[in-house]
Amino acid sequence: MPVSLIEPLRGMLSDDPNERWGLEDLEQWLGGQRRTPIPRKASPSALGALEFVGVPYMTSRTLAHGFAQNIPEAVNVIKEGRLDDWLRRQLSDAKCADAVADAIKVAKVNATGPLGSDDYLVSKICIILDPAGPIRYKEISFMPDGFGSAMAVEMLRRGEAQSPAEAVLRGLPGVWLAAQADVKSTASKLESTFAEVRAYLMSSEIGYGIERCLYELNPGLPCQSAHLVHDYVTHIRDLLPALDEVASRVSEKALPIDRHIAAFIAARSDQDVGSYLAALGESDIKVSTIGMLSLVALLQWRLETGALFGLTRWVGGQLGPAISSYHSRSTRRHLEREIPRLIRQGNLPELYNFIDDKDKRQTDTDEFGVAREQFTEAEAEIDEIEGSDSSRAESAELVGQKTAAMSSVVIAMVVVSILFLMQSW
Repeated sequence: MPVSLIEPLRGMLSDDPNERWGLEDLEQWLGGQRRTPIPRKASPSALGALEFVGVPYMTSRTLAHGFAQNIPEAVNVIKEGRLDDWLRRQLSDAKCADAVADAIKVAKVNATGPLGSDDYLVSKICIILDPAGPIRYKEISFMPDGFGSAMAVEMLRRGEAQSPAEAVLRGLPGVWLAAQADVKSTASKLESTFAEVRAYLMSSEIGYGIERCLYELNPGLPCQSAHLVHDYVTHIRDLLPALDEVASRVSEKALPIDRHIAAFIAARSDQDVGSYLAALGESDIKVSTIGMLSLVALLQWRLETGALFGLTRWVGGQLGPAISSYHSRSTRRHLEREIPRLIRQGNLPELYNFIDDKDKRQTDTDEFGVAREQFTEAEAEIDEIEGSDSSRAESAELVGQKTAAMSSVVIAMVVVSILFLMQSW
């Protein structure tokens, strides 16, 4: 490497943001103005090496990197006490050794939970050994301010981002922040960001979860829905037109809004769509269908998108549960007759207003209530009639039994009297 480039490269690649060169510093260097060289800050070197998977390590920072590459072997070194011995005897770093010992104790207490797992223990100890380094968890490494990019990379490479999500849910960003000597200027922002990310990750509802984090933290990432992954939709204004084109290529039974599209809408929309997502995520298919229609109708109305014939046809073909949510048969038949006409207009707000009209809903509810009352009264009347018939039958039977008994007594007395008279004669 040319000696003349060492100064600008060290300036632009400095791990310390406060020392890192900006555009002005680079322009001054290009203009011939020399700056005070940034001194190299070498990590403290141990008196003797720690042998790990056949490699001798002299610094805690390089050892942290080695541990992250081979977690099972790292766990053995940690639990056997070899790391503690090396930190105290060879590196003379009792503070670091005490922190490692505390981490091991916490892992033992939580042996049956996530905080007792080998992956978490090694990740935490890597932070202790190398506070300035990235968060290393399982197969990934990321700096806290690069978490969004790390999620995007995992999603694009593997189709999922479970490892970054686990790192946040297990509190590793907080462990990293606590280990820093000077991050006061960015700590509060990072803490609030990860608190929000954690809240999203802890929700399994549609519109939240990993997908929501992905779009909130990566404003330029295109929607990763299976419907749109090849269309590169980065702006919410392009979403409905893209779905309109997709409508002719997908199965009519496929849902127009999946988890990625819902999260993309929530992250990119300038309006709170929480209530729409709640309806969309309902287990009752009647409610979720209307929620889906209301969400796409809202977008078409707010964004003033033109007619969407393909998407309206796609959505209209799935309105069966919404139609069946009405109690009146005549109302359902009316809806079935009129919906095709509205679909041909390509106007989702009008379709939604027609399906979920408040007056129509209220009338249906009122008439259903009246019908239920009439049915209940009829049931009571039938029970009363059946009860009275049964009572009359029981009374008749009782009277018959009494009459029969009296008749038997009278007949018996007559027979006895005749026999007595015959004997007298």
